[in-house]
Amino acid sequence: MIDIKLELGAPETNSFGEQYYPEINQLLFSKQSSEAVFKANFSELLDQEEMLYLIVGSDSGLLYEFLKRQKFSSNVQFVIVELNSVIEQLGLTVDLGREDNGNVHLTNEFFEFGLLFNFFENYVFRHKIQLVRSMSVIDAVMGSPYQLFWEDMTNRYMNFQNYITVTHEARQFDDARLYNAADNLVPIIDHRGAIEGSTAVILGGGPTLDDTIDWIKAHQKDVVIFSAARISKRLIKEQITPDFFVSVDPHNVSFDNSKGIYSFEDESVLLNSYHVNQKLLSQWRGLTAYGGTKYGWKNEKYSENVGVPGPNVINTAVSFAVELGCHNIIFSGVDFCFAHGKSHESGSDEAKLSSHLGYKEVIKVEANSGEMTPTQILYASGRDSMEVQVSDYKKLKPVVKFYSMGWASAKIRGVEFVEPEKIQFLSEKTEQQIAHLKQALNLSKEQRIEKVEETLGELEQQKKRFKKIKQLSADGLKAMGKFIDKTTQQPKPKALEKVKRLRKKLDREVGDDGEWLFSYNAKNFADTFKPANEQDQQQPSTDDLAENLTGYFKGLNSVAEQLLDLIDKSKERGNIRLDELKGKAPKEIFPYWKRWGEFGRAHYWMKWHDKTTLDEDNLLILEEAERLFGEEVEKTDTKQFQLMKKQSLDLPTLIAKVDTAIQIQSEHQLNTLLDHAENFETEQIKEDFARLIQAAIAEVKQDNDTAITFYLNIVSKEVRHFALKRALNIYLAVKHYDNAMVLLEELCTFSLDYMVPYADMVALLGQPQMASEILGMYLSQHTEKTSVHLKLAQYLLDAGMNDKARQELENILQSDPDNQTAKQLLSSL
Repeated sequence: MIDIKLELGAPETNSFGEQYYPEINQLLFSKQSSEAVFKANFSELLDQEEMLYLIVGSDSGLLYEFLKRQKFSSNVQFVIVELNSVIEQLGLTVDLGREDNGNVHLTNEFFEFGLLFNFFENYVFRHKIQLVRSMSVIDAVMGSPYQLFWEDMTNRYMNFQNYITVTHEARQFDDARLYNAADNLVPIIDHRGAIEGSTAVILGGGPTLDDTIDWIKAHQKDVVIFSAARISKRLIKEQITPDFFVSVDPHNVSFDNSKGIYSFEDESVLLNSYHVNQKLLSQWRGLTAYGGTKYGWKNEKYSENVGVPGPNVINTAVSFAVELGCHNIIFSGVDFCFAHGKSHESGSDEAKLSSHLGYKEVIKVEANSGEMTPTQILYASGRDSMEVQVSDYKKLKPVVKFYSMGWASAKIRGVEFVEPEKIQFLSEKTEQQIAHLKQALNLSKEQRIEKVEETLGELEQQKKRFKKIKQLSADGLKAMGKFIDKTTQQPKPKALEKVKRLRKKLDREVGDDGEWLFSYNAKNFADTFKPANEQDQQQPSTDDLAENLTGYFKGLNSVAEQLLDLIDKSKERGNIRLDELKGKAPKEIFPYWKRWGEFGRAHYWMKWHDKTTLDEDNLLILEEAERLFGEEVEKTDTKQFQLMKKQSLDLPTLIAKVDTAIQIQSEHQLNTLLDHAENFETEQIKEDFARLIQAAIAEVKQDNDTAITFYLNIVSKEVRHFALKRALNIYLAVKHYDNAMVLLEELCTFSLDYMVPYADMVALLGQPQMASEILGMYLSQHTEKTSVHLKLAQYLLDAGMNDKARQELENILQSDPDNQTAKQLLSSL
């Protein structure tokens, strides 16, 4: 959250009697009414049936007043977030949360997104929220107050959306949790304080890992190393063996990024979240321990464990290190930003592809060096979460100290920058403590069988429970079919009593797990959060009551069905584990390994059994499983790699970055993009994108002739469109209007919308009648564009064609009687 102070000068007043501030809106409202501007840009927002719009900026207060005058669905809400300093200078008052406030609300930049749950719960749970730019943000230049304001709000909005995903769309995490149930056997909390007093180095995959990798290699015997699993391939190359790998991500990309950990099965311990990717965990035959709760439902036996805070694996790694007893926590490669202009350490696929260039939303954070450094929103969110973690740990365990070795890493409050060579607090590695911990984690075959069988019993118990919930909710849905008396339109007494009994039984079965069942997939319960009609908001109608009850039964029925399927899969995986542990022939288990894509389980089978006792068929099965697993581990051209490559070469995103680099006059960024052009596989695109960068560099150097030459020599349509717009800007800046006209003619082949500025150019050259003819052609295709009709009327007036202008204005007022601009122009006649 940032506090931006914007000092406003005297307001300007347009011919419509509206006051606006040039510091906010430049001259946007100087010649046209705010109504005309807003209807041209925001009319579609007024046509929705249900939506919560969070609008950043009030456009000198004019957008706030405009929306309050409009008519729209009672289920559409607007929250305008404005800079507090501007609100005060406009003489407005924050009114979010006040009763009888209508559907248009005003708040300031200190607004907490969590309040949306209090005021707009229906919209949050139904995913009916949009973040919208006001005109002040749309027109803001890089580094201006409103651009920084938008950047901050976007960051906070994305954090809020991530929170919703975790807390109200937890299915991806709970699915992984149950897939892992038979493999998550040892909670980390059982070994809290196992390496008390040690110094930990947390290794992330950021670019500053390259700066300190030699120091880590030299001191790996002096510290306890917690490494993100995703950099395991780099550690193989550097011959660094971590004590612990940490992995949390449930998605398959985590397996592709982290499969290098299998080279360390005999030396390292895998510490994972309960929702780690199941393929990564299930094929690891080394020692493991898990963080977080084993089950989503309430279970006293597993009620407490070390937490797995997000959104980044490093957030979880720090939690594990502190709980295991480390007193000094040193960060390396923990950057939370694009340190040195990169997103990842040099050995990663991301670094090879310059994947950071594929991020559409980029913001800036302060680095330890004091420089403002670009980052993506998820990284910034991880940094923010880390600051909260560090603060909490320092209160709970004052002995814990945090350090960063990354001069280019994002600054984290509570974390002290330290140069590697000046670290004096290293102590002898607690090898005995590590050895004791490994011994404690090393379960015997009999212990594993006991824990897996216990897990299967717990799953079966829950299966019976969810079968009952599914049946009761199905009975409830059936009863709702006969709930309303068609004559009286009121609930039938017997049906009402039956529904009440079923609801009571369901509530009893759900118990304390209602919030978890809802959060598993909130979409199951979307119908229970439909906003009431305006007339029913004070006193819900019978229809609303019936709809909510139906939504409740339907939601529980859906979630029960989904969890029953999930529990069956979890039990299947548990039974496979038992078969492996008890020595069932590989030939009989192989189909299940194939089904789950987990051929590495063959190594697990061999860990517990002597394969020399097998017949030839079973030996061949093991060999085949080993071969398939080996192929998957060695595979580099994965789906994730191809997706990353595609994203890093997304032309619209890269062109937008060229535009930004021009705005901030950054030759460095442009040269980075020029290097990246070599990655395009299509020769014409490669050449044209390189020309675009060369033109942009010339433009930054104010060498307009060279820039124009490069821009106009671009051939491919995807790049030429942007190139023509840049060339047009140059011609307009130097007042070469004839050349600008030529470019506008060609731009019209890309979009008819360019006919409007084309007409403006014709009018500027003193030909308003021709300009009106051009607009007439445009409006024959876009009759709904009121703002263009107004412009046409103005050009008709300028051409002395008053009768046609009058007719145009009367037509506008016929369809839009309250149009102030049309009224003012008509009165001028």
